[in-house]
Amino acid sequence: MNHNNNRIIYFDFLRIVALFAVIWVHSAVQSFGLTEVGSFQWIVIDFFSSTGRFSIPVFVMISGALFLGRDIPIGVIYRKNILRIVTAFVFWALFYALWIYKQTGSVSHALPYLYNGFYHMWFLYMIVGLYVLIPVLRRITADKNILRYFLYLSLVIVYIIPRFIAWISVFNTDLGDKTAQVWNYFDLSSISCYVFIFVLGYYIANTDIPKHIRYISYACALLCFAGAFFTSWYLGVAGFESYSLPYASCSLGVLMEAVGVFMAARYGFMNKKISPKMERFLGNMSKYNFGAYLTHAFVLDFINKYLGFTVLSINPILADIVLTCIVFTVSFVISAIINRIPVLGKYIV
Repeated sequence: MNHNNNRIIYFDFLRIVALFAVIWVHSAVQSFGLTEVGSFQWIVIDFFSSTGRFSIPVFVMISGALFLGRDIPIGVIYRKNILRIVTAFVFWALFYALWIYKQTGSVSHALPYLYNGFYHMWFLYMIVGLYVLIPVLRRITADKNILRYFLYLSLVIVYIIPRFIAWISVFNTDLGDKTAQVWNYFDLSSISCYVFIFVLGYYIANTDIPKHIRYISYACALLCFAGAFFTSWYLGVAGFESYSLPYASCSLGVLMEAVGVFMAARYGFMNKKISPKMERFLGNMSKYNFGAYLTHAFVLDFINKYLGFTVLSINPILADIVLTCIVFTVSFVISAIINRIPVLGKYIV
């Protein structure tokens, strides 16, 4: 495994790739509702939307690998990690509320952004919830047998059964509703798919995965990337409203994509020599990643609404690539600048 001053290089690389994927999804889906289902533009947007969904699970897996692999006192988690997330949320929620007010002139319209944040800030609520659970989850990861049991059980409870029921509902709503009603009696909502992913990240990062299992995971990831796109395309053209189901947040396909990407990065960087210059570059990009995530939605919204450039402005394939690269670059520049400002750099990015 390639380390640099206690940094894990493949984590830095994954953060950059995951954020790029977040931006290419957001750059595309802003115009989803403006296209006709089945049109060339719709297909391109659906492609970018379906192929970037691995990003958030990868972020969560990195956090799980880092936090569950170290004995961090509970007080430190709250004072350092959770406090930073909370202060960042408060600042950026206010920023985006003012941004919405500037566009609409309506206090009532802008007010919900103070507590909900902008559309991408749900991630902060979720990650704080995971941080709160770290002391409990460490008890699970401390015992290999309990860890495997938790992963197998969560896989069935969180992914396989709910997704199976969701697919039943696509083709038979009545049967799907009845099946869901029975399943809801078990009331297993307390087990989140992101808790599972958090623990899974630790497991993959700290377990020697046999080569044949890795190759199977890579193949499954590629099949899921392709399958998510073609299945959603088919459902959309066939008139099903739930055409985004194949790449839903807690779908098994998105999980397999994330596992494949995470595993490929881990073993791809293993025993590989990285130049000091590249290590510094990856480390700096990783350092600015959180701030870039928080600011990218503003940059994208500004370009869409004030510069009039969207994924539909030109050929949608070229437009999404160009838009993603611009937003990615500008967001990192903004984050780098804020990181150099005392206090702000510590608490809001």
